[in-house]
This record gives sequence, structure tokens and C-alpha cells, in this order.
Amino acid sequence: MTLEIHDNKLVNILNDPKAVQKKLGFEMTKILKTRLNQLEASSNFKEYLDIGLGKPHSLTRNLSGYYGIQLNRNYRLIVEPLTESLDIE
Repeated sequence: MTLEIHDNKLVNILNDPKAVQKKLGFEMTKILKTRLNQLEASSNFKEYLDIGLGKPHSLTRNLSGYYGIQLNRNYRLIVEPLTESLDIE
């Protein structure tokens, strides 16, 4: 699966491992990198949901259409699948 990031500031931070570690700390950087690698390794978002790594769950209200993926007890990665339906295609 291909990941797209629409925030240039976030892209710059994620492309610099030292900046990520400075911003988040060593443990959170390690967890974030793991989750991003897991997302990229999945062939599609439906497959990632079925596997269930990071306890993905749909969000509601103003974040309807987005999913939360647990990084640790207090932090989640918020993602938006770029598809209308969550089928195999």
C-alpha cells in the first residue's frame, strides 16, 4: 500500500529520523516507524484492518471516514483511506 502525507511540515519531519526522535522520543519513534511499515507492507487498507495491528478503529463525528491506529496507550495515528469502500480492490 502506498502512503500519502499531505502536510509538507510532517513530511519533512518524517524524512529526518533525528527530527522525529527529537519531537517524539525514542520509544514513540520506534512505534510510529513500526506502524508505518506495517501499513506500507499491507496490500490494501482492508487487509490491514483484518490483521488488526494497532487495534485500528473507525472514528466518528468530525473525524468520520478516518481511522485511529493505536501507537501506545495515549496516542493514535489518524489515517484516511483513499477509497470509497473497504473491499479487496
